[in-house]
Amino acid sequence: MKIILIVVLIILILSVSISYSQVTNTNQPQRKVALVIGNGTYISSELANPENDAKEMKIALQI
Repeated sequence: MKIILIVVLIILILSVSISYSQVTNTNQPQRKVALVIGNGTYISSELANPENDAKEMKIALQI
């Protein structure tokens, strides 16, 4: 159930962000925002260090 909720939340955020980007003025520099979630609890197994994974993703996206 939590996975479905997370997927729906991500889809909602993406759809809002896409519609917002279509409305904004393209002459202005755009600020980009990303939601990075470090989820380590999965049904099949747990990730060793989800917090570090999320931090590394944050660094990678800042480039």
